Amino acid sequence: MSMSYGAVLRSCPLRCSAQLRLTVRNAGDVNKRSGSSHLYGMTRLVRNAAMMSSQCSVFSKSIGSTICKVGWLNYNNVLKLKPFPSREMIICRGLRYNQRFNNKGGHGSKSILALKHYWADDPYRQVSSKPDGPVKVKNPRPKGIVPIGEDYGGYNEEKHEEYEKEAEQRQARIQWFKKIFSSMVFLSIFVGVLWARNKKQRTVNENTKNVTFLPRDFLFAGSFNSFCIVESPHGGESCVFQSEIVRDGTLKFIQSMDLRSGDVVVASFPKTGTTWVQEIAYLIENKLDFEKASSNLLEDRFPFLEYPYPGARSIDKMKSPRMIKTHLPFSFLPKHTDNAKIIYVTRNPKDTVVSYYHFARMLSFTGFTGSFAEFLDRFMDGKLPYCSYFSHVESYLQRNNDPNILIVSYEDLSKDPATVIQKISTFLEKPLTSDEVNKIVEHTTFQAMSSNPSVNYKHWDDLGFRKKDEALFMRKGKVGDWRNYFNAESNSQFDNWITSSNKLNIKFEYDP
Repeated sequence: MSMSYGAVLRSCPLRCSAQLRLTVRNAGDVNKRSGSSHLYGMTRLVRNAAMMSSQCSVFSKSIGSTICKVGWLNYNNVLKLKPFPSREMIICRGLRYNQRFNNKGGHGSKSILALKHYWADDPYRQVSSKPDGPVKVKNPRPKGIVPIGEDYGGYNEEKHEEYEKEAEQRQARIQWFKKIFSSMVFLSIFVGVLWARNKKQRTVNENTKNVTFLPRDFLFAGSFNSFCIVESPHGGESCVFQSEIVRDGTLKFIQSMDLRSGDVVVASFPKTGTTWVQEIAYLIENKLDFEKASSNLLEDRFPFLEYPYPGARSIDKMKSPRMIKTHLPFSFLPKHTDNAKIIYVTRNPKDTVVSYYHFARMLSFTGFTGSFAEFLDRFMDGKLPYCSYFSHVESYLQRNNDPNILIVSYEDLSKDPATVIQKISTFLEKPLTSDEVNKIVEHTTFQAMSSNPSVNYKHWDDLGFRKKDEALFMRKGKVGDWRNYFNAESNSQFDNWITSSNKLNIKFEYDP
């Protein structure tokens, strides 16, 4: 049970002088504001007031009786502590110590066990008391002034200034230690932040070796507006990538991955029919489980290797067999590709650049704002992600005879999908009947896929990835749409570019 100074004042008889009651109230306020550092000052106020009062004994007994009533202190045990410098001082110490003890969660009636007093004739002879128990004598002999809050000696009026000075010095030391501690904490945090930043910068520097950053293209208004040219780690042609996947080490991590036996990889230059072939390959690998295909998003069933979600590290931990999508040129794939089956999709460059243009405008994180002519110039100059186009295509086509690589074209899929599906099933060693082939053909028509929420990427609208005033992810799905975008001049310029860049003399179909 605890007791406030107000309760003590209310317990004092009316004949106590007003000066005394005011002094006790001031002493209580001092103690509440300053805590332990003003113990002796509070004691002095109460003692002096009691000495000035003609009702000193009444004051002492009244406060002592009140303490006894609330269970703080057995008043008779206080009276046993004779001789003492002043009864008021002992009672006042009991008040303060009980108040401090209760603030720590203790019970007031037990705090007398911790109170320590000294006989007046021997300040080093320590006496402790238990309620209604015998007096026990201990004999530690502290040197110097005892810290405030540990009652090793009686109050000495003559040493009041010394007590106050010591309290101020102690308070100054505490403040000094606090400042030192807070400075050390701040310094350690500051050093930790600098170390983390330097470590991150060292990692970025390591990841960006042999990398040339292109000037920022302000026609790309989205967050993915920084591109860089990366030299092939295996001696192939360089390629343009979005800078973030180079800085964060994604591209470097992919080089350390292994493609396992049973893995199926669908690779392509962007906007050449990747999603179409992914869905076909998935159905073949999963025994035409249309229900499973329709109930799970394609990007979950067939994760994008270099895309932030779910990320190359998550794909590396997936159980086999894995189905993986990528737009990386062959020389940027993981080192060991012999065990996996790789299907590469091609499309004529004119329809590719048109579809790529709409895709770059549609994506909110690229946000291309320029015209088709401006996009076409960047495509031919090799300043767009995954360019140059011909280096990309040639990196796979020159391995056309490898047993684990199959080349299919968008134009063939449009003209004769059943034949291409049968070709893919044979490559994956999962032969299909004519009936099964026809089911896949029906499931993967442009009309069916554009209305299928598991493959049409309509959920990008909810995620804010697509600008809703631009074209849909699945726009037309036709061969020859390029004629609606090229004029005579741009077509001639593009044809000249094809002639000079097509080192393997690849034959493309530009019309249905």
